[in-house]
Amino acid sequence: MNNGYLLVPWLRIYTAPVFVHWSVGLFAGLCLIWAAEYGLYGGMATLCYLAIILIHEWGHAFVANRLGLRVFTVQLGFFHGLCQFQKPADFLDEVKVAWGGVLAQFSVAALVLLPLPLLGPDLGYYGPVAIFLGFFNLFIACGNLWPARRLDGGRAWKIVGLFWARRRRP
Repeated sequence: MNNGYLLVPWLRIYTAPVFVHWSVGLFAGLCLIWAAEYGLYGGMATLCYLAIILIHEWGHAFVANRLGLRVFTVQLGFFHGLCQFQKPADFLDEVKVAWGGVLAQFSVAALVLLPLPLLGPDLGYYGPVAIFLGFFNLFIACGNLWPARRLDGGRAWKIVGLFWARRRRP
């Protein structure tokens, strides 16, 4: 255990090892206990919680990998994650990687939520998945875009300044 993170030996993202903080397991266990009366719905909500964090970090790793950057590790925490990758030579590439996690979340939310009107009022097991994975994904993605230093928005919104500076050049 390294700073509370445990290696998941069977899970890799672009050859990078994935580490999960012990608090994720504790929170998932508490969710399962809390949702026990809901049966399968509680289990699906817990899996969706874990998937949201993993999808976000996979988005960062995907963009970094596409840019030719090496992904070193992926860490999943209680309510956050960290994708450690090779420092890009170009600042614009760093901004692209910052957008990767949020765009992955928006993509999943769209895939889950857009079919809802077509399915009608009786959604069965898809309803809780759509609500939790879809709407919670949107909520987390928007929260990550807040222009704060430790969030993706702190880097992601710098793209506006980059485009503005390039536009003003003769």
